[in-house]
Amino acid sequence: MNVAMSVGLSALIFFVIVLSVFKGMKKPVKGSGARLLLPIVFVSTSLLQLLNPELHVQSLPLLLAAAAGAVVALPLIAVTNFEARSGTVYFKISYVIFVFLGAIFALRLVLMFTMTSLSPDVLGFIFNVATISYIAVWRIACFSKFRKVQDGQRVAASVR
Repeated sequence: MNVAMSVGLSALIFFVIVLSVFKGMKKPVKGSGARLLLPIVFVSTSLLQLLNPELHVQSLPLLLAAAAGAVVALPLIAVTNFEARSGTVYFKISYVIFVFLGAIFALRLVLMFTMTSLSPDVLGFIFNVATISYIAVWRIACFSKFRKVQDGQRVAASVR
């Protein structure tokens, strides 16, 4: 895949993510909140690149990518919160999340154009590991925050 296609595909995926986050902020989180964890499953399919026999990646860059992804997740965790309204749990609307997502996308583009010493396959896989890392950390933290609000709502309902 050439650079223009990669950037175009990344921009399309970014747009879909931003649109789904925006729509999700206006709807209640249904059920047990397990749907908050689904993006981890969707993104982890990129690990199928490991089946490519031409992919040779050292463990240190993968560990650094995973650590970088976990660090990138911290501001997303900080601005993602939930609130109980009318018997259901909603995302607290925070438009700062879109700024952070845009910054992550811009950082990815800058790094993609500056890290020219790696093959495109290795570079793509390293970026995918970082992406999986920040989405997994962010969504697991979201799930934990959601459960706290949901459990608090149940306790408040049982006291009444």
